[in-house]
Amino acid sequence: MTATPYLSVAALAVTLAACAATRPDTAMPADMPALQEAFIGSGATSATLTTGSRGKFTFYRNGAAEFRPTGTTGNFVIGTQLASIEGNTVCLAPNDEGWTGACIDIYTVEPGSYFCEGRFGNAANWKDNCVFEVDG
Repeated sequence: MTATPYLSVAALAVTLAACAATRPDTAMPADMPALQEAFIGSGATSATLTTGSRGKFTFYRNGAAEFRPTGTTGNFVIGTQLASIEGNTVCLAPNDEGWTGACIDIYTVEPGSYFCEGRFGNAANWKDNCVFEVDG
């Protein structure tokens, strides 16, 4: 007897769920307003938040932001604006080209190491380890 396609899909879903990143028990909400102040005080031109599964989010001093999805080639970026920073949450605004925006909850795992839980405006959720890099 062979498995039905529904059982195969269910098994795949369970397997993928088991592989999803989970926030470490020791992770604490990052103080994003304090990190923003440190960024502004540093004189850096931009900061990039890189996730393994979703891509890179780059934030500029003037409030502009870019999202470069994982797997894209060339200079493909989605331009947007920083919408808000509150507590450990950073939100990016939707844009006029159809991008629905995103909010990211950022947790400190240890100094310099972060975990992110994101939501795109189209209701797609994700969780992943993430890294901040300050660019000249």
